[in-house]
Amino acid sequence: MGILTIAGMIALWFRLNSIPGWSTFAIFSVVSAVVALILLIISGIFIEGNYRGLLERLGVTPFQLFYFIMPLMIFLNN
Repeated sequence: MGILTIAGMIALWFRLNSIPGWSTFAIFSVVSAVVALILLIISGIFIEGNYRGLLERLGVTPFQLFYFIMPLMIFLNN
């Protein structure tokens, strides 16, 4: 599910980058995708470690921020 969400963030970046009111959100979308992918990889590497719960929570943070900012941007721009 996380991989599909990252793909959706990148797809939104491609689509919204050319729309004047949404270019800032497009940049936020691609940055969130990159951060989420990096944290997902780090979480996968240390899956057997003592801090796997903490790494999972850090890995979910970019998704939660994206899920909060996206409806906020829709509300503010429409």
